[in-house]
Amino acid sequence: MGTRCVHQVLVGAARNDAITAMALEIQSELTVSFTSNIYCHHPVDASFPDYVRQLTEIDAGSPDDVLIYHLSFGIPEMTELLLGRPEKLVIAYHNVTPAEYYAELLPEFADALAYGKSEASFLKNQVSLAISDSEFNAEELESFGYQDVHVVAGGANPQRLREVAIDVNFMADLEQHFPNGFILFVSQVLPHKRVDHALEILQLLRTVHRLNIGLVIAGPIRQPAYEFAVQTLRDKLQDSHLLMANAVTDEQLATLYRACLCYIGTSEHEGLSVPPLEAMANGAPVVVLGAGAVPETVKSGGIVLPIDTGVIEFAEVVAEVITNSDLRSQLRRAGVARLNEGFGENSAQKFVELVSGITV
Repeated sequence: MGTRCVHQVLVGAARNDAITAMALEIQSELTVSFTSNIYCHHPVDASFPDYVRQLTEIDAGSPDDVLIYHLSFGIPEMTELLLGRPEKLVIAYHNVTPAEYYAELLPEFADALAYGKSEASFLKNQVSLAISDSEFNAEELESFGYQDVHVVAGGANPQRLREVAIDVNFMADLEQHFPNGFILFVSQVLPHKRVDHALEILQLLRTVHRLNIGLVIAGPIRQPAYEFAVQTLRDKLQDSHLLMANAVTDEQLATLYRACLCYIGTSEHEGLSVPPLEAMANGAPVVVLGAGAVPETVKSGGIVLPIDTGVIEFAEVVAEVITNSDLRSQLRRAGVARLNEGFGENSAQKFVELVSGITV
């Protein structure tokens, strides 16, 4: 291992969080050639490896070292710290969710999101290398004045569950709970993910299309205020046949992907969106709203609906997928073909190669 330090900096690390998962994949490549840790502004869960540490523990760096900052949220203290460090700075831009989704429920959180876009501009002159994980995100960085933005979805690994065995007990529970099958929504439960639309689609499938199926929402609930809003809507939708699975294990997630009738994505803003790719890798037909980077990510591997598609039209498409076995088979083949294009292949290695180029 070399003596040069290349550390990653996150606002926070959390299980079932896409950016954390990507950073961990990148870390496995960084440690081949560099001294490297992951440092977080927010408290670190004790279950993480010991190389995931509090930002307060970071040592004094040197101009030969590198900091990789994963930007998806804004904190003035982080900006100040990064501007005062001697290391070369790499920005890994994951996009910042538009603040308006949180303005009503979580105004302070909305303010931090709004600041996040400003932070990208504040750091611009300090940045030695800019990397985004989609063309959509690269265009936003360029709108802030960045040049030579490299597009690499560093650490994204849609195939990561391919060798994971299913959870047979969880499968039995699903079969008992949903004897006629279920559709699947995988995401952190946040306002811009539009879980409310997924619930409405389920209701339309059950009432208008007479499909006696259920919905599984797999993902942690990050904001209690939004959890209350979702629960209020759920209470209004009688006989919803909904399972809020919260955070799940990899074995449970693999089980959900392989058992579902269809994967749906209703998010209105995505800087990358890995779950539909994981769904494809595990044989699930995919129907998603074409928000942000979703069209370039999914491409022809699933059905990508126009961004202005309403829940009625969305439900009609899902109903056709569920009831048309030929279409389901076609979508499964399309998903495999999309992944065979090489999305995410050696993405962490490609990311680290870019970073290595500025350390010499």
